[in-house]
Amino acid sequence: MTIKLKLILIFSVTLLMTLIATLASNYSAQLNTEQLNISKNRHLSYVIAKEFSKTSSDLTKLSRTYVATGEQRYWDAYWDIVKWRNGDIPRPDYVNKELYRASVKKQSDIMKELNFSTNEFALLAQAGQLSNDLIATETQSMETIRDAKVIPGSFQPKSGENYKTFALRILYDLNYHGEISKIMTPVDKFIAELDSRTAANLQTITDRVTYWLNLSFVFQMIVVLLIIATMILIIKAIFQPLMRIVHSMEDISEGEADLNSRIAVEGKNELAALAKSFNKFIANLQVLVQEVGSSVESIEDESKQLYGTAKKTDQAIGTQQSAIIQVSSATEEMVMTVQHIAKNASQAAQAALASNSLALRGQEQGNYAIKSIKELSEEILSASNVIQEVGESSNTITKVLDVIRGIAEQTNLLALNAAIEAARAGEQGRGFSVVADEVRMLAQRTQSAITEIQTMISTLQENSDIAIDVMNRSQKKVVSCVEKSTIAFTSFTEIRESIDAISNMNTLIATASDQQIHSVGEINQNILEIQARVEQTANGAEEIASSSDSLAKLSGQLSSTIGLFQSKKAAC
Repeated sequence: MTIKLKLILIFSVTLLMTLIATLASNYSAQLNTEQLNISKNRHLSYVIAKEFSKTSSDLTKLSRTYVATGEQRYWDAYWDIVKWRNGDIPRPDYVNKELYRASVKKQSDIMKELNFSTNEFALLAQAGQLSNDLIATETQSMETIRDAKVIPGSFQPKSGENYKTFALRILYDLNYHGEISKIMTPVDKFIAELDSRTAANLQTITDRVTYWLNLSFVFQMIVVLLIIATMILIIKAIFQPLMRIVHSMEDISEGEADLNSRIAVEGKNELAALAKSFNKFIANLQVLVQEVGSSVESIEDESKQLYGTAKKTDQAIGTQQSAIIQVSSATEEMVMTVQHIAKNASQAAQAALASNSLALRGQEQGNYAIKSIKELSEEILSASNVIQEVGESSNTITKVLDVIRGIAEQTNLLALNAAIEAARAGEQGRGFSVVADEVRMLAQRTQSAITEIQTMISTLQENSDIAIDVMNRSQKKVVSCVEKSTIAFTSFTEIRESIDAISNMNTLIATASDQQIHSVGEINQNILEIQARVEQTANGAEEIASSSDSLAKLSGQLSSTIGLFQSKKAAC
C-alpha cells in the first residue's frame, strides 16, 4: 500500500469520527437548550401557581380590610386584582417580567401557554371555581358596606343584625374559612403535581444530555488516537526513509562528487520511486558532465577567435562613426541655411502682403476720392445755378422796389398837400394835419428802406457774379482732378498686380524651402538613426568582445569544475 493511500484512509476515518463527534456535540447542545427551556417553564409554572395563590389571599385581605374600614382604595385594589386576573386590564408591574408584565393577558391563558397537564388544569379549574364562589361572598359583603345596607345574595342577615355586623360575619365565620381551605387544597395538589411532572421531564432531558455528551467525548478521544496514529505513520513511513535518502544525497554532494554512487531503493512506495528517479537523474548528470567536458575545449577556442573578430569590428565601427558625425554636422548646417532662406522668403511674403493691403487701401481711397470729387462737381454746378437764379430774382426785386419808391414819393406829395390844406382849415383841420405828418414820415421811411434794400441787392448781385465765376473755375479744376485721380487709380491697380506676383513668388520660395527643410530633416533623422544603430553595433561589439573574454574564462573555470566530478561510466 502506498503512503498516499494510507494517509487518505486514516484522514477519511479521522474526518468521519470528527463529523460524528461534532454532530453529537451539536445534538447535546440542542438538548441542553431544551433542558434550559424545561427548567424555565418549570420555574414560570411555579411562579404563576404562586401568583394564583397569592392573589386569592390578597383578595381575602382586601375584602376584609374594606369591610372593616370602608376606604375606597381597598375597594379599588380588590377589583383591580379581579380585573387583571380576568384579562380586563393590563397586568401590574410587580409580576414576573416573563409573564406578560404590563400586558392584557388572562391568567388562565398564561397557564395554558405553559403546557399544564389535563389533571393540573382540572385542579386549577376547581380552585378557580371555588375562588369565584368566594369572590361572590366577598362582593356581597363589600357592596353591603358600600351601600350601607344588606345586599341580597347567598347569605341572609340574622334577626336584629345590622349591615356592618352582617358584612363582617360572612367574611370571618367558619364557613368563609372553610371555603378558603377548599381553595388551597386543589392549589397545593396542583403545585405538588406540577413539581413532580416538571422534575421528571427535567431528569429525562438531563439523562439524554449526559448520554450524548459522553458519546461526543468518546468520538473525540477516537479522533485524538487517530491523529496520534497518523503522526506515528508519517514518522515511520515518510520521515525515516526520507532522512535516509537525504543522507545519501549529502554523501554525494559533500564527498568527492562521485557520480558513480547510487541511492539504495527499498519498497514500492513514493519514496522508492523518488530514489529511482534520483538515481536516473545522477546517471543523466553523469552523461551530461562527460559531454560538457568534451565541449569545453572547443568553446574556449571559439571564444578566443570571437574576441579577435569583435575587436576588429569595433575599430571599423569607430571609423564609420567619425564619418557619420561629419555628415551629420554638414546636414545640420544645410538645415540652418535653408531655414534662414525660408525665414527671409516668409518675411518678404509678409511684406508683399502688407504692401498689397496698402495698395488696396489706396485704390479704395482713390475710388472714394473720385466719387467725392464727382459729387462735389455736381454740387458746385447746382450751387452756380442757384446763385444765377438768386441774381435773376434780385433784378425782379429791384423792379418791385422802383414801383414801391414811386408809390412812396406820391404818398409823400399827397401828405404834403394834405398838410397845406389842413393849415388853411385852421383849428378844424389840426387833427388832419397830424395824420398828414404821420403819413409823410412813413413815406420818407419807406423811401429810406427801399434805398437800403436796393443797395443790398446791388451788393448781392455783385457777389453772385463773383461766386458764379469762382464756381465755374472750381468746376474746371474738379474735372482736372477727376482725370488725374483716374490715372492714379490705374497706377494703384498695376502696383497691386506687381505685388501679387511678388507675393506668389515668395510663397513658392517659402514652400520650396519648407519642403527642402523637411527633406533635409528626414535625411538628418536617418543619419541620426544610422549613428544610433552604429553606436548600438559598437556597444554590441564591445559586449561581444567582453563576453568572449568572459566566456573564455568561464570555459576554463567550467573545465576545472568538471574535473572535480568522478564521471566514469557506471551502471544504473
